[in-house]
Amino acid sequence: MSLAQRAVVVVSSIAMKKCAARCAVRSACAEGRSAYSARQTPRPVLSNARGFTLIELMVVVILVGIMVMLAVPSMSSARYDRRVYDDAASIAQVVRDARARAMGRGAAIVVQLSNASSSRGSYLVYEAVTGNSSLTTANIEAGVENRTPDSRCRRGDLNLLDTTKNVLVESTMLDNQTEISADILSVVVGPTGIVPTAGSAFLCFTPGGHTYYSEGTTANFDSALPMTSPMTVIVRRRNVAGSSASPDFGLRRRVVIAPSGNTRVVSSGPQSGDPS
Repeated sequence: MSLAQRAVVVVSSIAMKKCAARCAVRSACAEGRSAYSARQTPRPVLSNARGFTLIELMVVVILVGIMVMLAVPSMSSARYDRRVYDDAASIAQVVRDARARAMGRGAAIVVQLSNASSSRGSYLVYEAVTGNSSLTTANIEAGVENRTPDSRCRRGDLNLLDTTKNVLVESTMLDNQTEISADILSVVVGPTGIVPTAGSAFLCFTPGGHTYYSEGTTANFDSALPMTSPMTVIVRRRNVAGSSASPDFGLRRRVVIAPSGNTRVVSSGPQSGDPS
């Protein structure tokens, strides 16, 4: 190869290298511009993407407030109705405890069920006790004398407040603020279906499993025969402004006391023969 030919080859090689370098630079610049443009291009905004307006929020708040206002009376009524059931269950438990105590202690247990107009219902449990002839309240309080269980129901007129013969062991009252606010009260109905008009009703449980019933201002079981029919205690939430068709709010709870002393709570509306 001549010198001229070699010079042509060298010049051509240098030109090709320069051209390749220029192409590489142009390609890198194009890629950079494309990447920059891609970064700067704003994302498309969805036409249906938006938040809540103030009016919509106010409508939701108003609807929630209306639903709360509608629910509050129902919740209060349900709470009072539950209290009626709880009071009935407490009365039933008092009677069951008295029966169990009579058999467990070997003593006559007297339950006073009050229908007095000054009370919404009081249920007191007394245990009959006895001692020697010198037994006095002062000696009992001083610890000088001891009392022993007395198994007799027939002891003449019973002064239940005489601590030498009777001891208060349990009680439940319906005179709490909730009962007063909701006008909850109880009515005792004797085994004959009649409400005692004077004084209170009395039950006496013996250790042998007998149950005696008496009513009046003073408990006296001397002429009483063992109970053969159940008696009832009605617990109700009175509706003073209601008509004869709706004398109560909610259901009545009936504590049915069987002659054996077993109790159960039954829920129902007003029945014929119920006291007003």
